[in-house]
Amino acid sequence: MARYYPKLHFSPRHALLAAALLGTEIAIGSLFDDRFIRPYLGDVLVIPLLYCLIRSAWQGAQSSLPWLLLALGLLVEGAQWLRLADLLARPDPSLLRTVIGTHADPLDVLAYLAGTLAIVALRRTRR
Repeated sequence: MARYYPKLHFSPRHALLAAALLGTEIAIGSLFDDRFIRPYLGDVLVIPLLYCLIRSAWQGAQSSLPWLLLALGLLVEGAQWLRLADLLARPDPSLLRTVIGTHADPLDVLAYLAGTLAIVALRRTRR
């Protein structure tokens, strides 16, 4: 029986992209308080950020990874819709509330989808 070994490696290109996207996300979160850039552009970029972060250390499942990350985004959005952060974390400024979020917005799903489609399109052009 064959054993599964994770395809671990280090990709400097993906690590640099992840760092740049993280810096962009931090800048958006700290510099913008508007109705478009912070809520939607940040959500578009979170999927590529996670993709680059994972790809900086793992080589496997390249074609399915964007879709798995979209599913993760949908799970987070579902948790927001169910108000999971309110049920699990009482203190207002908590890490759980920050990670999960407290406000469900159907447009977030479109933003996650846009980020996913951007990754898929970029992967196709690089082949």
